[in-house]
Amino acid sequence: MAFLTSHECKFSNSICSGTPLCSRIFTNDLWATAVQSKLGAKLTCLAPFINRNLTSNMPSVDDNYVEPYGNNIKKLRGAKGGGALANHNGIVDAISDWLLRAHIPHKGGVC
Repeated sequence: MAFLTSHECKFSNSICSGTPLCSRIFTNDLWATAVQSKLGAKLTCLAPFINRNLTSNMPSVDDNYVEPYGNNIKKLRGAKGGGALANHNGIVDAISDWLLRAHIPHKGGVC
């Protein structure tokens, strides 16, 4: 999905064209994970964790296991220690709202 819909947004390909940055150094493993995620490929870093259960504070969480593409991890709500995700989602939602106000079509965020 990430790969197939990326043609609609020129900014979605910035992981491959906008790095490296002095402020964010990628290790080889981090770079491989970022590119695999961007292209919608299996994440090699998850191989040892496939089919392990994910714990959540939310009742009746579906798809609560690790799968090769990391989608269940990315969409998991109520994860213990998920403060970074909550912060990320808040920023994404704010940017989404600004883009909506500017009439710029985009995918992601609440708007």
